[in-house]
Amino acid sequence: MVGVRKARGAEGEGELFRIHSLRDARAAFGPLSAEERAWRSRHAFAPLLTSARSRLGIGEHDRGEAFMFGDGPYPSSDEVSLARHFPISVKKVFCPELTLTAGCSIDYSVAAGHFPWDTATDELYLQLSIGTLKVEDGELLVRGNLLIFCCNEVIGLGSSPPKFRIRLIDNGLPIQRRRKQPNAGIGRAGLTGVNGVDGTAPQPRHSLFKTTWQAGTPPQAGSAGGDAQPGASGDNGGMLYLADLRFGSITGFAPDSIHVEAKAGDGFPGKPGGQGGAGGCGGNALGSPSCATPQPGAAGGPGGRGGDGGLGGNGGLSSPVFLSLPAGTAKVFRTSAFPSKGAPGGIGGSGGAGGIGGTGTDGDLGPKGISGLAGNPGQPGRSRPAPQIFIYERKSPDISAKGAE
Repeated sequence: MVGVRKARGAEGEGELFRIHSLRDARAAFGPLSAEERAWRSRHAFAPLLTSARSRLGIGEHDRGEAFMFGDGPYPSSDEVSLARHFPISVKKVFCPELTLTAGCSIDYSVAAGHFPWDTATDELYLQLSIGTLKVEDGELLVRGNLLIFCCNEVIGLGSSPPKFRIRLIDNGLPIQRRRKQPNAGIGRAGLTGVNGVDGTAPQPRHSLFKTTWQAGTPPQAGSAGGDAQPGASGDNGGMLYLADLRFGSITGFAPDSIHVEAKAGDGFPGKPGGQGGAGGCGGNALGSPSCATPQPGAAGGPGGRGGDGGLGGNGGLSSPVFLSLPAGTAKVFRTSAFPSKGAPGGIGGSGGAGGIGGTGTDGDLGPKGISGLAGNPGQPGRSRPAPQIFIYERKSPDISAKGAE
């Protein structure tokens, strides 16, 4: 693209509302035909609901979506846990007509700040309906939302083949993390060890016949430096939520000229471990000019261990992307789906320096403390598979949009 310009009709008319139950959500975002619901469950949801991820927290999410967007049974066993996601917050936008000329890019992404109430749920919903979409060369971008996109009519403009990109991506933090304090970051450094106490000089004891010497106290070694804290783990990448793209009539486009891209967010790097604390200095030995017995200085304390690096964040998980098209138009679409990458772990913190030995009565230094070990680097995060994009060609042009009004 050669720049970004605002598309005509982009503002549309917006409506903010909440949906309080899974059954109400199914009704609000349909109705799809019974045949298409069954097709989605057979091809998209059935493999998810029998996969290893069905035993994870994401499994309840998949079962809820199978009911909302397929013909899956009502997930009674997940009713209590799914209830914490409700009410869901929805932004509904309707544009009677929208034109994307060369260089136009439009972002309809919904953020928590768009709503006048606290959006305590994990995801935000965008219900975008366009009556007539005219495209010369443009892009529609949606980041981090569960998307229901209904377009009654899309028309290609111009003498050269038009190009239309739909990008579904979330390269930010997961929504849960965006509402919280950022993580602690670099591990806290270890405390410096305490210096050893100096020794005391020998003291003379005089008597009638002679002078004797009482030994002084020896100097004390420096204490060890404190171990550092590990670095904070990197955040996981943002999840790619389900996208349901429904088109009515499609005219004026060559094969592969509407490109749908989908990708969950990459993980975020782990933070470095803290630096180990330096060992304390050894105490100095104190002598007496009249007592030639040498006293060595005390040893310096060992340095503290550096903190381990934080774990790298995992790539974001993905839900399915659905394209519902009129018969014979699948050839117009090209799809690209990308895995989300795990991030590298944080570097380990350096070990603390050993403390310097104290000065002996002969001027020599005592043994230096051993330097602390460096922390281990954090393990990298796991990459996640690319989202799956499913294309369904309807037998009739009716998109059953319920919203492209």
